[in-house]
Amino acid sequence: MLAVTPVHNWVRRVRTFVAAPPMEHCDLCHTAIPVRHAHLLELDTKRLICACAACEITTAQNLRYRRVPRQTERLLDFRLTDGDWDALQIPIGMAFLFTTSATNNPVAFY
Repeated sequence: MLAVTPVHNWVRRVRTFVAAPPMEHCDLCHTAIPVRHAHLLELDTKRLICACAACEITTAQNLRYRRVPRQTERLLDFRLTDGDWDALQIPIGMAFLFTTSATNNPVAFY
């Protein structure tokens, strides 16, 4: 005998799946994190890491990671054409730009 699932349960599950915002996770401990979260730079690999508050604090003493400052600066007069952006070969629409302390050169991470 086949079990019949009421249609309203199926619709509720689909509605919940579609309405739920994508969940992000800490790259170190895999804990769910909010959309606005900390980032760390792994110095050896130059990889940006999403971090929960606990991992951000505990890795502060670790020489392998550096905190990415949370403050942002909007450059109101900055203009970049689509061609210039494409020339940077950054495959997404946002990047972290900063000056390295080791070489004093600008670097972009995404």
